[in-house]
Parts: sequence; structure tokens; C-alpha cells
Amino acid sequence: MASYKEIVTKAVIGKGKKTFQNVEEVTVEPTPTTILGCWVIN
Repeated sequence: MASYKEIVTKAVIGKGKKTFQNVEEVTVEPTPTTILGCWVIN
């Protein structure tokens, strides 16, 4: 009679999302009134 081995495995399958948020402030002198042809209001 042939001997055999039973192999038991576990697999973990996951999906995830990583989000990053960076806040950067740019200060310029003099204060611009238009950016790329668009007027800056307020």
C-alpha cells in the first residue's frame, strides 16, 4: 500500500488602498492676480 502525505496550506488574499495627503503652501511676492490666464478672486 502506498503511503501519502496530506499537505494543508492557508492563503491570505487581500486588497488594500494606501492614501497619502500632503499639504504644501507656496508664498510669492507680489501676490498674483492671474494664474494660467484665470483671475484669482478672494
